[in-house]
Amino acid sequence: PSAGEYLITFNTGQFTDSAPVPITILPNSDIASITPNTGLLQPSNFNTEVHDYDLYVNAEFRSITLTPVSVDPLAVITVNDVVVNSGSPSANIPLPVFENFVTVKAVTTESGRESTTTYNYRVIRGPVVPGNLFDLTISNGELSPVFVNSVFDYTASTNNESITVTPTADEGTATIRVKINDGDYALVTNRSASAALPLNVGENVIKVSVTSAQQDVSKTYTLTVTRLISTDASLAGLTTTAGNINPAFTTGNNTYSASVQKTSITVTPVTAEAHATVQARVVGGEYVAVANNTASAELPLGAGNNTIEVLVTAQDGTTQQTYTLNVNRLQFADMAATLTASSIAVNVNGTVTFTATITNTGTNNSAGAELRFHLPGFFNPGTLDVTNITGGFNSLISPGFDPGLVSIYGPLASGSSASITFTVNTAGDASGAADLVVAASTSSPSDPNNANNTDTVSIRVFSANTGLAGVTVIDGAVTTELETSAGPLSAAVSSATTSVKIIPAAADDATVQVRVNGGEYATVADTEASADLPLNFGNNTIDILVTAENGTATQLYTLNITRLANIATTSFTLSPNSKLARIGTGTAMNNYKTSVAADATT
Repeated sequence: PSAGEYLITFNTGQFTDSAPVPITILPNSDIASITPNTGLLQPSNFNTEVHDYDLYVNAEFRSITLTPVSVDPLAVITVNDVVVNSGSPSANIPLPVFENFVTVKAVTTESGRESTTTYNYRVIRGPVVPGNLFDLTISNGELSPVFVNSVFDYTASTNNESITVTPTADEGTATIRVKINDGDYALVTNRSASAALPLNVGENVIKVSVTSAQQDVSKTYTLTVTRLISTDASLAGLTTTAGNINPAFTTGNNTYSASVQKTSITVTPVTAEAHATVQARVVGGEYVAVANNTASAELPLGAGNNTIEVLVTAQDGTTQQTYTLNVNRLQFADMAATLTASSIAVNVNGTVTFTATITNTGTNNSAGAELRFHLPGFFNPGTLDVTNITGGFNSLISPGFDPGLVSIYGPLASGSSASITFTVNTAGDASGAADLVVAASTSSPSDPNNANNTDTVSIRVFSANTGLAGVTVIDGAVTTELETSAGPLSAAVSSATTSVKIIPAAADDATVQVRVNGGEYATVADTEASADLPLNFGNNTIDILVTAENGTATQLYTLNITRLANIATTSFTLSPNSKLARIGTGTAMNNYKTSVAADATT
């Protein structure tokens, strides 16, 4: 809450009372982070609650900066009594050799209350010693003893196949080279990791040679790294497409069970140690390698119990451990539906032929299998002609309560199929696109696999519609809409109009082409403007040829456009005769006025 007076209500269940209580918010002067531009910090990570730190700085750095960030954005921060904005680096702080002390303070004031928090840094800058390392780190494992620049021999151990070293020299321009065992020295950039150094099993000797900037002093640090061989042959995880295993996986348990309605499963092992290898086999067959944290190949299951063994071999090549998964394959039926085609195209008043098949790919016979589908609306159920039904199935074709329904049904043994082949006509002028979906099912036993129960064929009935709902004529900025149902299409434009564009509105994906005065036809996209059609003076004939979606039916529409002649008026008279007076001035005499007798009504 914000500071202020709050009304606090107490309710004991027997009585209620209220009283005003002043709330005071104490200011927060903590610092969220302080980041030096260089050096090794101890403790290694800044903590708001820790107020004293040691910072070790390479001798080549003669100054440092600190970047403090306050918790309260209104806090006033100082570094050695010099104000620093939160999130900005301080001015350079000079560093004589050896100990230096830096104080960072944050002061926050709120509602007349002031809070101050202080953080103390002891900055140790070592002297520049030619040929010395300031620090040496490795990518895995730990140095023994802890690095000190006056100690030149170290040991470490790791299970990894390679390692990198990162040397930091006292002199920024010192030359550093690294080699391993009998290899050649390779240059390493100061304060950067070396290339990966391959480790043999057992001891490996890494030499870090440092040559001073003046090339007059050279020192060598030796690191003996022992590559260990892991004997860990345990799994950290085991999952399977059988679903949940019983009991849930734990590293200390080696035997599990599961039940499935599948003919095969995969296992995915995760080794506790990265260098261990895994193999799997089913029912005493040949072992097959399985990559760590990767699904195995499909492991086939017979009816009843199947023992799957997962063999883990440790990095040492000798230590092994076997995990056993007992999988009970339950009997099941699995109905798969298929169609002979994935897509069919037909013209209106056309005929198509289908074959739909149901197959029991499960391990158990089905007492009641069924394959059913509905004909899309653009088919005429009355024209359906069944030419063949296999598998001894019965059929139910377009019953009165559900026109368009097709069903075949009967018992279906494991591994057996039944099918229906039929022809059907499209219904009159009906057209469009739809999917015919066949669905396979079984009443007993259940089907655990729904992925293959359906199959789909996409059907397209091409329209014979050559209708043109209308034509829009664009004459510059003038748009004229013409309806084909209103009779012959015609329009007139001024003599200044040299061309027009038209926008046809065709139906059912018909194709439209246009030409003017017997020229070449050009295709125009439906509801889009054509190219400019040039006009002569007088009558111009624009042919609009519509080709139906089926590519066969066509209809020609004619649009007559009259471009008025460019004729200037030279004289005119009024009747009854009256005198004309010109209005305005200039050479264009096109505005006049007149007076007529009172009895002249026209």
